[in-house]
Amino acid sequence: MVLLFASCEVSTNYTNPELQDLLSERYNKEFRIERNQFNAELNEFQFIAVPVNNEDVKVHGSYKDNSSVVSDNYMQMEHSYQAEEVMKEQLGKFYNRYAVKANAAIDQYTSSSFLELISNA
Repeated sequence: MVLLFASCEVSTNYTNPELQDLLSERYNKEFRIERNQFNAELNEFQFIAVPVNNEDVKVHGSYKDNSSVVSDNYMQMEHSYQAEEVMKEQLGKFYNRYAVKANAAIDQYTSSSFLELISNA
């Protein structure tokens, strides 16, 4: 009699509180996790988080398992939101008449505000 054993490694995810803590430490803000699930096509976990003080900013992130590095786009999404607020202020009543969208491309963990970034550029 021959016995064959197959072993398959199951990835484990970060819990929502662990992700919240990680983002809070990284950015010195409180976050809430909206979704944290495994994407079988990409073979990674993906999550959506929002800063508690501004739920208009949607943060997208991913990681392989709970021992891997977590990547996210918080600073890009925060600066894009800030850029839209600046445009809204500058365009006034015209803002709602046109499709206006900002996309800021910045260093991943830069903590300056959008206005500081453009004044230094």
